[in-house]
Amino acid sequence: MIPYITEAIWQTVSQHLPAASEPDTIMLNAMPMCEPDKISDSATADVAWLKQVVMAIRTIRGEMNISPGKALPIRLRKGSDCDQQRTEKWKIAWCRLARLSEIEWLNDDAEVPASATAFVGALEIHIPMATLIDKTQELSRLHKALSKALSECERVSQKLNNPTFTDKAPATVVEKERVKLADGERNVLQLKEQITKVEQL
Repeated sequence: MIPYITEAIWQTVSQHLPAASEPDTIMLNAMPMCEPDKISDSATADVAWLKQVVMAIRTIRGEMNISPGKALPIRLRKGSDCDQQRTEKWKIAWCRLARLSEIEWLNDDAEVPASATAFVGALEIHIPMATLIDKTQELSRLHKALSKALSECERVSQKLNNPTFTDKAPATVVEKERVKLADGERNVLQLKEQITKVEQL
């Protein structure tokens, strides 16, 4: 069906283009060409971030069997200035794509209610689960995430402890792995804290 729908859209759009500037059918039109000077690195990074935060919430919904139609409140903590700016910029899109009822920023030292938690870099995304949480399922999810995070830290640590890698790899690649290890270790600590909170419910 897609080619026919595309052609129908084209027939409507082409009427608004300069006369004789385009062929009568999209099938005879040239493929769009990339214009590198119009590529925005900041916009690309923003959209990549938006995809990550939306997927983080959708993953929690799927793992905890929360209805996609249920609007959820979320609490954000420990994000960067860039995270806060992007949240403000993309708030409407984020709420629609992730089906959120509200987004609230907490101070870094603020007490967080028992929540299902996801991490995007340093940003903590908390979904208060007082009336939604299945304690057993959430602990299972967190332990799986912790196991995965520990394995990743171990893998990166072994790579950085291998002189063959650190001596031969470009400095930028080595530094990238060091940052990845630091992020992973922070993620492990955050997951352990969240497991403790859920266990106390």
